Amino acid sequence: MKTTKKNKIKNYKLVFEDKQGNELTSKNIEAKNKIEAKKIADNLKANSIINDLHKIVIKRHEVLLTTFKEDKPNFYNFYKTTVAAPYYFKPNSMAASTKFNLRNVGGVYLIYKNDTLLYCGYSKNNVYRTMYRHFQDWEKSPQVRTIYKNLKDIKCRVIYCKNGMDAARLEKAIILKHKPKDNTNKYDQYNIDFKEVQIYDLVTGLKVNPIIVNTEETPF
Repeated sequence: MKTTKKNKIKNYKLVFEDKQGNELTSKNIEAKNKIEAKKIADNLKANSIINDLHKIVIKRHEVLLTTFKEDKPNFYNFYKTTVAAPYYFKPNSMAASTKFNLRNVGGVYLIYKNDTLLYCGYSKNNVYRTMYRHFQDWEKSPQVRTIYKNLKDIKCRVIYCKNGMDAARLEKAIILKHKPKDNTNKYDQYNIDFKEVQIYDLVTGLKVNPIIVNTEETPF
């Protein structure tokens, strides 16, 4: 999408006057400063064939230019990790640690099995907590959740987002385009809008950053 942008460019205007101060003609010029404008004026005066020319007056002149630019979301609004297993084992230890452990950051998470997308979800402010609920035991909870107990061939990707609105739009766009089989809400009654297409296209083309391991630092 193209939007217009108006910029004020400060130029100089050379006004050609006769002895009575009457304007004979004028000329807009581009000059970095008044000294450069004076050099141009002196050169024009020396070579001018304008009748009755007495002096050239230098005046500041603002030109309003309308330019067009392509709308693009900020590339730094998203941080896409590599696809990896949700847990890893420390050397010489059988204790599993979470691999996507960035806290208090919103985003979208994707759960795959054998490279097939099973589920897509999002969180406005803590994608770590929301994603790992799918790998915990919730049998005693009245809330219905999609749980993955057998983690063989299960892999995940997280796309961290700076704000919850972008995370919600990205999740909806991914579900509409890929129809993950374990998502109960397929957004079938909705149409994907321009902003969601824009965010989806941006994120799918992002350079894949290394996955974050054992750090509390945000990538932004």
